[in-house]
Amino acid sequence: MITASSLLKPQTLCDIAQIQLGHNVADFGCGSHGILAHHLAHTVGESGKVYAVDVRPRAVEMGGRSPGILAPPTPIEPIWADIEHYGACGIPH
Repeated sequence: MITASSLLKPQTLCDIAQIQLGHNVADFGCGSHGILAHHLAHTVGESGKVYAVDVRPRAVEMGGRSPGILAPPTPIEPIWADIEHYGACGIPH
């Protein structure tokens, strides 16, 4: 059974969404710690791409630099955007 609390676990979310090596993914509302974005980067590997999107500029600045998190194999691209507006984040299709 999928519950709200189970979706807060990065591995569970990746398993449910079937995220694999080489995928391009986005973490909308990444927050200042970027924990999900980091997990995504490890899951998609060097051949994938991760976008960390947040409406708060400070969150985008800090995402990807949380202490104690192993550096990901692929760069995380931070994007400031208000996702209430269609196309605002500029992530390619």
